[in-house]
Amino acid sequence: MGGVQPEDFVVIQGLTVITTLLWVFRLWIGEARELFWPPVCWAVAGFVIYAVFRYQQADIEYVARREWIRIVVYCLLFFAVVNNLPRTDSARVISLSLVLLGVGLSLFAVYQFVTHSGKIWSFIKPAGYLSRGSGTFINPNHLAGFLEMVAPLGLSWALMGRQGHAVRILVGYGTVITLIGIGVSGSRGGWIATGFMLLVFLAVLCSRPRHRLLAAAAFVVIILASLYCLIRFLKPSPRIEYSIASGQFADIRQDIWRVAWRMWSDHPWLGVGPGHFDSCYTEYRPALVQLQDSPLYAHNDYLNTLADWGLIGALIISAAWLLVWLSVWRIWRHLRRSLPDGRSNKLALLLGGASGLFAISLHSLTDFNMQVPSNAILAVVIMALLSGQMRVVTDTSRLNLTIIGRVLASLVLLGGALYLGAQGWFGARETRWLQRAEERNQDLSTKKEVLKKAFAVEPMNSDTAYRIGEIYRAQSWAGNSDYREQAEQAMTWIQRAAALNRHGALNPARLGMCLDWLGRTNEAGVYFEQAHRLDANGYYMLMLQGWHRMQLREYAAAKTWFERSLALRWARDNPAAAMYLEIANRKLAEASASPKR
Repeated sequence: MGGVQPEDFVVIQGLTVITTLLWVFRLWIGEARELFWPPVCWAVAGFVIYAVFRYQQADIEYVARREWIRIVVYCLLFFAVVNNLPRTDSARVISLSLVLLGVGLSLFAVYQFVTHSGKIWSFIKPAGYLSRGSGTFINPNHLAGFLEMVAPLGLSWALMGRQGHAVRILVGYGTVITLIGIGVSGSRGGWIATGFMLLVFLAVLCSRPRHRLLAAAAFVVIILASLYCLIRFLKPSPRIEYSIASGQFADIRQDIWRVAWRMWSDHPWLGVGPGHFDSCYTEYRPALVQLQDSPLYAHNDYLNTLADWGLIGALIISAAWLLVWLSVWRIWRHLRRSLPDGRSNKLALLLGGASGLFAISLHSLTDFNMQVPSNAILAVVIMALLSGQMRVVTDTSRLNLTIIGRVLASLVLLGGALYLGAQGWFGARETRWLQRAEERNQDLSTKKEVLKKAFAVEPMNSDTAYRIGEIYRAQSWAGNSDYREQAEQAMTWIQRAAALNRHGALNPARLGMCLDWLGRTNEAGVYFEQAHRLDANGYYMLMLQGWHRMQLREYAAAKTWFERSLALRWARDNPAAAMYLEIANRKLAEASASPKR
């Protein structure tokens, strides 16, 4: 599933802990008695330090911690690969394994594309993705992002690697299947990124006399295969027709990009906070964008980085990427002089890895691949493999570790492993209780108690506190004799949620609704004003504003709020606003008719 689900990422945390412990073991028992520190490591370490600072200053601790844990995982894996996989044989094994994995994902995607299958293991894909192959990913764009990093690795090892003809042929066929997987994903960003990547890849390959004929043949095969797929399978593509409707690029992404830009404009240096884009989204929501669910991310990794981390964070990350590209250039020039022609595993790794990073950097302009752990980890591993090849051009980055050095390195690594292990343990326990709560939707009392156990494990999760408060509110509105006690409990839990997440508009809105329910309508107004400041353009929040006016018997004002809500989302998807508008109109009609009688 790309590692996006908490229960899946806990497994990734556990595997990262094992990797780190193996590195510590090699520091003392194995051959890893030196620390390799190429220039990019300074940028990675700098971002870790900056991330610690931003985590400490974040508005929503739980959200920032989830983001910080991901950064710890990525950085530990980066340093582990740089220092423990220096040989190209290791890179070859990883690359060929990725090609094999890409073939499996692509075949699954082709099956989904042909049959319009809506199942991914036990999950149901959204209806909009039924005509597209997504492999084991929910979003087909993320499958394309993963495969576009794998395909050039396979292509480079098939054309340039030093292995037998049988292996090269198999890898070549696997790469073709991977490219077909990108095609059936229906990802426009993936298609464009892959197309430009292949052009650059083949242009570089043509610079080597021995490979010009192979590059030309590969180029022809790829073009013919692409044309066939477009004509055979994608000729009435509704996605392409939608994209060029009325001669303009019509896509909701543009509105979300403007939101991210405004966030960054308001917080230019430090951003709104690690992982905070979605939490702050409602404060900047455009009136014309009424998504059923929140966008989660900016659908542009560059804007998302600016919004979350600010200019400082974006510059540090940009420095890391720039140092990787400079390292690739230096290694390529060195190897071209020492290996003027012929096959080379090092050159295959450089060309394939750099091409994959080029493709994902292009695709990140229109999607959020770097927010998907599997894709981010693959990019990090490729960056680490490329950076590790700096050994062939410099010895100044090698640091022989004395006993004191190994002790310090071990303490840092063990500290990271211990932190990830502890967070993984608590995360697994919280996830287990939250999953049990989802299984008890028909029994709200039991679900409430299970959610309390989840909150006891993780008392910084505002969403859990809010859900507990919502259950109390629903039980209070049943109108039983204890409705006041239930409403007070609801307010207590929702106030906890509001304290943990000051950006959530539903928290003050629900507090205001509880006060209205208890007859304290004069106190409720403050909370509804706060909710409106946090989400001024949300159709549901506008409906709740009208509901509050109904409690005040201000039917004319309520009518205005309901009409605004329905203007943003029509009655079929906004039935509450339609129902209350009818009631408000009836009340207004009765009021206007009563003097005549």
